[in-house]
Amino acid sequence: MENYQNPNGQFGGWEQTRVPYGVPNPQGFAPYGSGMSEERREEQNDKKMLGKMGKLFGLAIIFYVACSSVFSLAILFLSEYFPVFNLLYENEFANYAYSVVGSILYIGVPFGIVCLVLQKKKIAGVLPFGTVYNGKAAVYLTMATIPAMILSSIVVNAISLVIQSLLGIEFTSGLEDLQITGVGGFVIGAISMAIVPAIIEEFSIRGVVMQPLRRYGDGFAIVASAFIFSIMHGNMAQIPYTVVGGIYLGYLAIATGSIWPSIIVHLINNMYSVIIMSVSSNLGESASGVVAFIMIGLLIAMGIFGAIKFFSMNYKTKLGKGVKTLKTGKKIKALFVNVPMIIAIVIMVIITLTSIES
Repeated sequence: MENYQNPNGQFGGWEQTRVPYGVPNPQGFAPYGSGMSEERREEQNDKKMLGKMGKLFGLAIIFYVACSSVFSLAILFLSEYFPVFNLLYENEFANYAYSVVGSILYIGVPFGIVCLVLQKKKIAGVLPFGTVYNGKAAVYLTMATIPAMILSSIVVNAISLVIQSLLGIEFTSGLEDLQITGVGGFVIGAISMAIVPAIIEEFSIRGVVMQPLRRYGDGFAIVASAFIFSIMHGNMAQIPYTVVGGIYLGYLAIATGSIWPSIIVHLINNMYSVIIMSVSSNLGESASGVVAFIMIGLLIAMGIFGAIKFFSMNYKTKLGKGVKTLKTGKKIKALFVNVPMIIAIVIMVIITLTSIES
């Protein structure tokens, strides 16, 4: 039995191009006064770095909400005078095409800018889009993660439905009335709901957000990025399972050393929903239930095979602890208690509350 070891456990222990965060004392974060102890100076610098990240992430979320809202209002206004703009709501293809452009502009652009700023400040290193630590381990772990993520989302949704029933409320996502008709509808639906979101969101969350946070511990980076990932969905129908899914995806990206496996899992998870929606739209609910049963069965079989092969490799996936200058409470406070992030969270909470119907 071969024993593989990835470098996750050794903080800053591999070449600079693979380090997801910047240098220990990045540009723009000079040590505090000489009267402080070395430990105190490092703590203050790390608070400042985390605060900087939190502000930038908060601004990116605000940009996302502001742009999507402004463009939606602009389209509503223009449709009053130019009926052609009504196609963005009435035409299936136009609606999905608009969502593709929206994902790129509203999410990809602001987080891309944040990435450039963090790299310029040397807070973040090169995003791990490159080679995985071990090809076979990455393939097997990805195979095991896909059904685990889908089954977890089903369980979480079932619990959510029970809670809604007990409280007499309903969580809506805005996706309930979407239709995917015909081959053309399936293709553009797959692009707009599976392929593009998987790439853009993994770049933004598991890349731009999570990677620099790994300086403060892989566990902290996974959970914090999963929280940001979930609140950005802005509805209670998706928030519960996106928290769980975000943890799966974050761990996968760190364990394999690349964002590509998390992109693949994210894509397949979304594609599962697209296929079910397409079958339901074209053949009815009964047919979609049969297809869902078959797909889940095949995915579980694949996942069991992948898990067996992965564990037989004895591949080590220990999460790095990061620097020890800050306790968990101080990390959370530094990252989330700043004006831009607070505003972003408040906005997303308000939007989320509107998705709850009594």
